Amino acid sequence: MKDTISEKRLITAREAADAYSIGVKQMRRLAEAHLGEFSVYFGNRFMISPQRFEEFLFATKKVTKFKEESEYSAEGPETDS
Repeated sequence: MKDTISEKRLITAREAADAYSIGVKQMRRLAEAHLGEFSVYFGNRFMISPQRFEEFLFATKKVTKFKEESEYSAEGPETDS
């Protein structure tokens, strides 16, 4: 019996892209930009923690592209300081 995405601790960037309806290339770029936050580089591939990635998605209101194509910024909720 195969584990579902929610039962796995780590999934590949391709599995995450399919599960969250994000392109594989975009998913890899997000994983690279947020290494240690919700992704780890294991061998020659990025592995994504589904639980942490969902937390990242809920805390992020917009993912924007800036400067170089491979650099991404995630804007979290605005806070008044």
